[in-house]
Amino acid sequence: MVILRGLSHARFPMATLVSAIFISSCAVPMPAMRADHTVTIAGRLTAGLGPADANRKAMSEAARLTVDHGFRYFKFVGTPNGTAAAPALPGKDIVFKAFHKGEIRPNTPGLWDADTILTSGTKDLARNTDRQP
Repeated sequence: MVILRGLSHARFPMATLVSAIFISSCAVPMPAMRADHTVTIAGRLTAGLGPADANRKAMSEAARLTVDHGFRYFKFVGTPNGTAAAPALPGKDIVFKAFHKGEIRPNTPGLWDADTILTSGTKDLARNTDRQP
């Protein structure tokens, strides 16, 4: 009887350990942000997608990473005048630069509002040209 009581107390730590393992297996490491506030989205995220779907995936991923790193706006690097929605070629890496609110004018060409994209989705692509800081 004493042995069974000891086992009942051991269930809680064991359940906690098992839960922690399951939860941590779902966690995906966030790509590192460089000192110049740029992040690379791995091309594997868009591999096998058509161009329109690759662009949507790149936009939503850039918005998510921007907010996860504590920023508000982002702009893709390497696009002509920064005006493209996303320079996503399926399977190719994409680089974007993140900005805090107040670091850049909200009506800058090619600047995207990550919060708006995450709340309204990528259908509208939430261009930030009509917002004020």
